[in-house]
Amino acid sequence: MPSQIPTIFKPSGVSFCQKEISKLKKGELVNLELDKDNKYDKFAIKVLNLEGKSCGFVPRKMEIMVDGEKKEIELNKLIHKRWEKMQKKYHVKVYEIYKWDGPTGYELMFEKKQLKA
Repeated sequence: MPSQIPTIFKPSGVSFCQKEISKLKKGELVNLELDKDNKYDKFAIKVLNLEGKSCGFVPRKMEIMVDGEKKEIELNKLIHKRWEKMQKKYHVKVYEIYKWDGPTGYELMFEKKQLKA
């Protein structure tokens, strides 16, 4: 199984938080929070806006291309394993917002934090 975490991903569970997602702006920072009380997935990670309101979850599984082949990764598990490092080195921001007649979707991006001089 690949161990690299993709830079860009689409959160899951977005249909349940459309009100908050509709307020997001491209480039806006969001927070990730371990959902330790999640009874369905012990590796669940919530996506929260800067007001602390839910905007979905890091997807459990995701397909990525590795050497020209589709591979499935357990994205939330990979991030969970590297949680401390990810929190120190990266922030997460809204990369793109997709609006159509159904639930609005969006993509998030890990971006390296700038070193303070």
